[in-house]
Amino acid sequence: MKENRRRCKINSTKKLKVIIDSTYILPAFGIEIIGIDNQDLLKLENLRINNKVEYYYSDICWIEIIPIVYKEYRKKKLELHDKTIEEVVKSIKETLKRIEINFKAIKIAAKLKKLGHKDMIDNLLYGAAIENNYHLLTLDEKLRNFIKNKKLKSNLIINHKELFEITNEL
Repeated sequence: MKENRRRCKINSTKKLKVIIDSTYILPAFGIEIIGIDNQDLLKLENLRINNKVEYYYSDICWIEIIPIVYKEYRKKKLELHDKTIEEVVKSIKETLKRIEINFKAIKIAAKLKKLGHKDMIDNLLYGAAIENNYHLLTLDEKLRNFIKNKKLKSNLIINHKELFEITNEL
C-alpha cells in the first residue's frame, strides 16, 4: 500500500528529465537511424505531449549534427536548404528545453577525456546529465560501456526502449 502511494506521489509531481543525444535529433532532418523507427519517434513524442518526459538538448550537438546532415544529404544527392535547417532548429527550440553546459559538466567531461573517452560532445552531455541528475538518452553503447568499465554512474544512460520501460512504471 505504501509503495503505491509513493509511486502516485512521484507521478503527480515529477516529469522524467532527459537530455537527448544528437542521434535523436537527426530524424527531424529526415535521416533514418538504425534502431529507431517511426513508432519509436511517435512514442517519444507522446511521452512529451503527455507530460511524462521533459526533453533537453544542448547547442553543442549542432557541431555534430550539421556535418552528418550534410553528408547524408550529399549521399542521397539532395541539397540541404537553409529553410530546412531553420525549420528543424525552430522546431527543436519550441519542443525541447535547452540545457547549459556548466563548470561541473565541463569538469566531468575533462575527467572522461583524461580517462580515455575521446568524444567530447558525449562527455559534455554525460557531464550535464550528472550535474543535473537527468537521464542521457543515447544509442551510444561505446559511451555506456566506457562509463561502466570505469565504474562511473551509468544508470542514467538509457536508450529509448529503456525510457519506454521506465515511463511505463510511472
